[in-house]
Amino acid sequence: MSLSVSVQVRSPKLALLVAQLSGEKKVEVNRAMAISVRELTRRHLTRLSGERHATANKLGASPSGHLGQAVRAVEGAEITAQNDGASFVINHAGLGRAFHDVTITPKNAKALTIPVAAIAYNRRAGQFNNLFVWKNKTTGNAFLAMRDPSGAKDAKPLLVYLLVRSVTQKQDRSLLPSNDEWESAAARGALDWIRMETLSN
Repeated sequence: MSLSVSVQVRSPKLALLVAQLSGEKKVEVNRAMAISVRELTRRHLTRLSGERHATANKLGASPSGHLGQAVRAVEGAEITAQNDGASFVINHAGLGRAFHDVTITPKNAKALTIPVAAIAYNRRAGQFNNLFVWKNKTTGNAFLAMRDPSGAKDAKPLLVYLLVRSVTQKQDRSLLPSNDEWESAAARGALDWIRMETLSN
């Protein structure tokens, strides 16, 4: 799943400056805007990757590095620039949550496995060879569990994954810079390019 970020001149004053450019110059200023927006996005995700470990912390597990992977995806995003704007594509699942709810359903299984123990975090159920389905008779919830290693007859199973048919992750706009932050970054990129172009002439 990928996310396309489009960059265009929004400020009326900046639009007047850019309107005086033509041909390749417009392409270059649009590229400069997109580079600035991409860099802001990289810094934003880098900061989040050092802060957001709620699920891992709750389970007492090591972070998965999901947002760190997003940072690398932004760094590798190639910019396409034209006369009327520029864009880049972030090839990373999950960032679409910044704009809408995301519902996840199983592709090749009957249920999703949600980690409920540290041992399961950032690991697939298939990596375990001793799991069995256990159902809570009170709540009706089904789990993948493993037997208590103590071997005691009255020991409860160790719950590893909760089994669910789907999960909806609510929109979280804070995953990416705000529209205003993106527009400010684009304007800075354009103005920096115009200043450099003026100095070089």
